[in-house]
Amino acid sequence: MLVAAQARRPRAGQGRGGPAVPRVGRVRPDGTTTQFATGDLGNALGFPSGGITSAGGFVWVSQPPASKDPIVKIPTANPAAATGVPVTGLTAGATALTTGPDGNIWAAITDKIVKFPPANPAAATSYTVTGLLPKAIAPSTDGTLWVPDTGGGGRLLDVTPAGAGHPVHARGYGTPF
Repeated sequence: MLVAAQARRPRAGQGRGGPAVPRVGRVRPDGTTTQFATGDLGNALGFPSGGITSAGGFVWVSQPPASKDPIVKIPTANPAAATGVPVTGLTAGATALTTGPDGNIWAAITDKIVKFPPANPAAATSYTVTGLLPKAIAPSTDGTLWVPDTGGGGRLLDVTPAGAGHPVHARGYGTPF
């Protein structure tokens, strides 16, 4: 398993502090960990923003605006061969990233949801969701995806692989977006 984080570099004589250092870490089943900084990842990593998933034999990490490419593709066998990946319709800052039940990678950013095939990120499809401020995105066993949204008064969206979404209310489905 790989995780994305920003670690603090210790200052001399101090246990914590210093500038944030972007890192991706690997956690093995036996609990051992390895940290990879941007230099370990082919300098493709700017500052990981928390979105991370695995698909097509790679780990995919999202990055914020003004970083580098919006997505970094990391080969698990050779992290130094990591590359930045431009994704059509995905600017940057996707804190919500997952592999969907359809095998595509799904990202949620302000006002849109983007899906792309791991083999061809340029073939992305974007879905506009006005007012969307996503916190996460997760696949469901029923073949849909769930997106908790802090915008629009706070809502939970149930999204189909075709991009159709419905806010979920305590009493059932709301109006499609």
